[in-house]
Amino acid sequence: STVMASSNPYFDLIDNLANVDLAKDLKTGKIKAAFYPSSASQMPVGWLLPEVYDALRAENTNHKGDYGGKEPYGFSSENGINRVFFSDSFNTRAQRSQAIQTTVVRWRELALKGDPNYVVFKSALKTDKFGKELFAVHEDPDKDLRSGNNSKTGIVCDLPAHAACLFSFVHYGAHITLCHEDSGEWKIWVQRREDNKS
Repeated sequence: STVMASSNPYFDLIDNLANVDLAKDLKTGKIKAAFYPSSASQMPVGWLLPEVYDALRAENTNHKGDYGGKEPYGFSSENGINRVFFSDSFNTRAQRSQAIQTTVVRWRELALKGDPNYVVFKSALKTDKFGKELFAVHEDPDKDLRSGNNSKTGIVCDLPAHAACLFSFVHYGAHITLCHEDSGEWKIWVQRREDNKS
């Protein structure tokens, strides 16, 4: 299976997320599949563009040896919607994390080498900070809150934060702004993660 590079800029869809019509985009092929934590999962955690879907298929076909001889991803179709999920043999957070990290590190290497089948991923994966910050993918972000459980049992896997956009995984975070009055003057503090980020 060959992964085909898109002739359009990869992140057109990401730039226009506010205007996404999932039903239409699934019908037209702009979105190729829904990504699920497992074959039994009912709620998708991400949406895949055709290039990502094809690249995941290629992982199963061409790189099984890197996953202990097992196919890391499963594929099915239900009600006309393509489903992609972690294969049943990858059933722990650690196993799924290792699989998806192996996948995106390979994609990054191929994209940076200029492989025409993976160059579409280059803008997301070319950063020098790649892999230094992991991102947790939540199966149901409200599950633990509703149950009062703080064990974070709803985490599917961890992957390099810069790769999360390739799977349309939802990003969660908090922004803290502090304001207080000091000697009749209001002061505002806005946090920054790093000096080079605003």
